[in-house]
Amino acid sequence: IGKNAAAHPALVARIKEEGHALGNHTWNHLNGWKTQDQTYLDDIMQTGQLVPGRLFRPPYGRISKSQCNRIEQELNMRVVMWSLLSGDFDPELEEDKCLRQVLDRMRPGDIIVFHDSAKASAKLRYVLPRVMDEIGKRGWRCEKLG
Repeated sequence: IGKNAAAHPALVARIKEEGHALGNHTWNHLNGWKTQDQTYLDDIMQTGQLVPGRLFRPPYGRISKSQCNRIEQELNMRVVMWSLLSGDFDPELEEDKCLRQVLDRMRPGDIIVFHDSAKASAKLRYVLPRVMDEIGKRGWRCEKLG
């Protein structure tokens, strides 16, 4: 999210230095279904000034076909969705259940969504290391999107 990148430039720099891919997620976490196309694209372009790269994941997974086409054609970005939603953002979902649903459903090639938000933080800190351990035990590897 662009406004988070603006608030934490050292973290963005560290992510780049460590060789990770950065993705655009709009400046204000906009819902594409509720936002005019040009406003949506302007928000993405604002984020692009701080978050380099061609990857874009629409907040909530909500994006119109025209927005998707314009992002790909006019902004030369790749719209990336996911195949597995961890549910880490759900306050009703207990840590162990969140972990279990990821471990039971993940398959090679999956794109798994986790969140770095305040409401997901505790669950993320519990679930993600265990998921990474299991990926290693299964002999899989993680690759950055390009």
